[in-house]
Amino acid sequence: MVLALAVQTGCLLVIGGVAHPAATAVALAVFGVAGMVVNVHFVSLTQQRTPDELLGRVSSAGRTLGIVGAPAGALLFGALAEATEVNVPALVGAAIMAAAALVVLRAARADRTAAPSADGEMAGR
Repeated sequence: MVLALAVQTGCLLVIGGVAHPAATAVALAVFGVAGMVVNVHFVSLTQQRTPDELLGRVSSAGRTLGIVGAPAGALLFGALAEATEVNVPALVGAAIMAAAALVVLRAARADRTAAPSADGEMAGR
């Protein structure tokens, strides 16, 4: 998942930094494929870490945040593009995506250091 987030960050840098339409089209396609990888990993992790009795609530809350976030981001980044230049939102998005990748990387490293106990449960959980 960290690699896919890093790929998405690179794609946003291409979109924000290169003015060639073909490069932008390729970057958008790769961004979409990497987004599918992130989505599959996110859903899998949610299912693994959420107790069965809460899975529906947690899944619906995550979906709601994702659905609400899309138009809010469109408004915010649209206003940013209007106030600056068209490429600035992609570059700002790349910075946000890089920060997200670092957060996920840190969480993944923390998971690796927690060793499973004899009953299969992770230590510290």
